[in-house]
Amino acid sequence: TLGWPSSVPPILWHQRHPEHVPVVAAIQQYWVSVISAFSRKSSYLFDIKRFIIDTVAAKSEDLDLSICPSNALIAVSIDLLIDGNKTAPHTIVLAHGAGAPMDAPWMTDVAQALAAHDRRVVRFEFPYMARRRETGKRGPPDRSPVLLEAWRRVIAEIGAPDQLIIGGKSMGGRMATMVADMEGVAGLLCFSYPFHPAGRPEKTRTEHLGSLLTPTLILQGTRDPLGNTDDVAGYDLSAAIKMHWLEDGDHDLKPRKASGRTHAQNLAEAVDAAAAFVATL
Repeated sequence: TLGWPSSVPPILWHQRHPEHVPVVAAIQQYWVSVISAFSRKSSYLFDIKRFIIDTVAAKSEDLDLSICPSNALIAVSIDLLIDGNKTAPHTIVLAHGAGAPMDAPWMTDVAQALAAHDRRVVRFEFPYMARRRETGKRGPPDRSPVLLEAWRRVIAEIGAPDQLIIGGKSMGGRMATMVADMEGVAGLLCFSYPFHPAGRPEKTRTEHLGSLLTPTLILQGTRDPLGNTDDVAGYDLSAAIKMHWLEDGDHDLKPRKASGRTHAQNLAEAVDAAAAFVATL
């Protein structure tokens, strides 16, 4: 499948062709990061060549990818959680944040509340989180190429991208913004976008947001440590992006007691704003 001669074992092949070591290393990383990760429901495909390009091309200008044909695909599988009306005109697809799974209380509350607005809501897990579910061992998030490819393949699995609103919590929403224009989805719905790492406002994650074309709603707490009102006011964001601020909300949109608001109120306001946004698409 990967293109090396059948007469030469892969280990000997890459020893004889050291110029391809970066490719072999990328494939090894691919297997470690992806193949062991998924449980067994809806099947979809990962494009190895695209993963290699994303992972190593920037580090090796003369990298020869001819050894890995563009149709080199590996079938893997994924669990989807689906709530709401299966015949709804739009489907909302939500990815989790860096630390909690797709069925965490926050994700479940938001998904079910959106479904109550007569929407179909789909959740999925990135490979590292699915692997954590299987092994019980915590590990860091996958690198961006794996996360982005997971989004692409989930979109392909569900189908009809022009009827999809993709997004999610924090990292999941951020990754969605990086594939939305290319995949041609109807909209983006991002809860608690991580505009920068906590405590490092100078390290912004906003460069691609200036040219984003997909209609986008970002629901953000006013005191989110990964992007508060003062931080965001200084960013050059695309006209396609609308901000909805949740009063005194943190990264979970949770306000302090002294604010006079409750977490439930902020979540309900966020869901109502999200549903209203979807209705405009």
